[in-house]
Amino acid sequence: QQNADYPKITFAQFSPDGKYIMAGNNLSLEIIEIESGQSVYTYSIPEQLKKDLWNNSNLRFLNNAGFSPDSKGLLILCAQNELMVNLATKKELWNKPQTDIDCPDSYASRRGLIRFSDDGTNALVGYYNKFQFVNAENGNIKSKLFGVTQAFMKYHHLSENANGLFIEQDNKIINWSLASGAIQTITPVKIPTNWYPV
Repeated sequence: QQNADYPKITFAQFSPDGKYIMAGNNLSLEIIEIESGQSVYTYSIPEQLKKDLWNNSNLRFLNNAGFSPDSKGLLILCAQNELMVNLATKKELWNKPQTDIDCPDSYASRRGLIRFSDDGTNALVGYYNKFQFVNAENGNIKSKLFGVTQAFMKYHHLSENANGLFIEQDNKIINWSLASGAIQTITPVKIPTNWYPV
């Protein structure tokens, strides 16, 4: 049930093990255990920032969040920082400043992309033409991809094993390896140019 004092839910996700559901908005997120209906974790805007948020509709605290493959960790992407939380202990494993990635409300319901590698040691976060390949264990950025031609990427799709990112841009398909952080191939294709970014 939506609380009238807070904005509507803008992103949601089930944990990989199916035991939890996470939902959030510009101000906060909450993880609920599905079987019991109990809240097991919350993360919200600090009290000192709330006044600024109410007075500035363009200010955003939270962008998105995503579960690790083992459902034991949560990567949270904020407007000015990103952090990894151990959900068993509720402790932050790391917390790093970041201002490169900001996901506008208009960018679909998923508020950008957060995707872990299969082994959970790395994560890809970003939107449009701005992506970071992050070491999920310590928060260090392994590489950045800010577009191949600095134009908006029209479409991006992670391979099933999360080892590759396929991008459609400027009538090219770019295969970016998440294992190495390097572009593997660039293939010219004939694709209609009237697609919208997703």
